[in-house]
Amino acid sequence: MRHRLLARSPVVSAPQAAAGEVMAESNQNIHNTFEVSSAFGPYIDAAVIAFERSYPQVKITVDDGSIRFADAPAGSRQQFLHFLYREKIYQETLDLRRILYQRLGQ
Repeated sequence: MRHRLLARSPVVSAPQAAAGEVMAESNQNIHNTFEVSSAFGPYIDAAVIAFERSYPQVKITVDDGSIRFADAPAGSRQQFLHFLYREKIYQETLDLRRILYQRLGQ
């Protein structure tokens, strides 16, 4: 029970809030490249790992805030943004949840 709030839950839909942070996008059938706001920079690596766990067939390349997909199904961009947004929220609220657990455990 202690780790329930600290654990990440599965992701099933795309966030609307992160969509506003995308600066540029080019849609192609097989490859998809887009840039992500620098505000999400610290969370990209963790989002890539989570995304690759759910979509092992997609090849992802990260280069200075530019994300490139190869062999990606339709909707991959939205799904990746959802993973990225959730990672940002997870990391920003982790300290708050730890404090809450400490106080509840007293």
